[in-house]
Amino acid sequence: MSRHEISKVRLDEIIKKVPDLKPLWNKIKVLNPDIISMKFGHLSRVPHASVCLNDSLSALGEATYALRESFAHEVWYKEEAEYTNETTANYFIRYYADDVALRLYSASEHLANAIIDFLPIGKKSFLRHQKKLSSIQSTVGKYLMRQRPKLPISISISELVKNSAWTETITYRNNWVHSQPPLVSGLGVQWLRKTRWSEVIKDGIVTGHRIDLGGLGDKPSYSPQQLRSIVAQALVAFLNTFECVSDFYIAVLVKNGIIIDGSKVSVKLK
Repeated sequence: MSRHEISKVRLDEIIKKVPDLKPLWNKIKVLNPDIISMKFGHLSRVPHASVCLNDSLSALGEATYALRESFAHEVWYKEEAEYTNETTANYFIRYYADDVALRLYSASEHLANAIIDFLPIGKKSFLRHQKKLSSIQSTVGKYLMRQRPKLPISISISELVKNSAWTETITYRNNWVHSQPPLVSGLGVQWLRKTRWSEVIKDGIVTGHRIDLGGLGDKPSYSPQQLRSIVAQALVAFLNTFECVSDFYIAVLVKNGIIIDGSKVSVKLK
């Protein structure tokens, strides 16, 4: 274990900073694909969407856990450990903030698959909006905003992609996976992947190159707290979209004869 138990007072403060997923769990966990399948044909993918929603919510649960641990590790290593260590605190703030970003990307891919499963989207129409190497979430979002802009889920997705914290989190995740993770302060000397040489220009003409030997590293893009704040805001923004999509899906089920009564799901017999 990378930390010990922190005081109840500080833990209670942290819990208030992290979204409570219990209402969503109560709503989604009852969606049994076996029961739902009874009201749809054997070729229908509508029941599959309930599994995708559960997968997305599981990833969200992991993201909220990571966010909570980011705060808890900061408290432990900066305040409550016998020997406090700010560098270690910063390491774990960043470690768990990274995890939030990665889990959010996963959750959004699962949610996009759910939408594909319960909306009658033609394959050819869908593929027209897919760019090479683009994610499923990006393709689904473009399809809905261009082809079905008045749907509640399309409006919600449009609001999500306009959210600066969400777009920054996805960009951060993409750099984390495909390029170099943006530098975060408080972790010692760090370097960007770039040439260390700069041009020497005289009278507008490049006359040579030089290298500065400072040994101080490159300027970070974020502090640990700034990074955590961005992914935390993105988490809240995505939760709003998840709730909108899940409500839309449940409405589709009810319209097709699925009865949802609290923790019970049944089918309406003709």
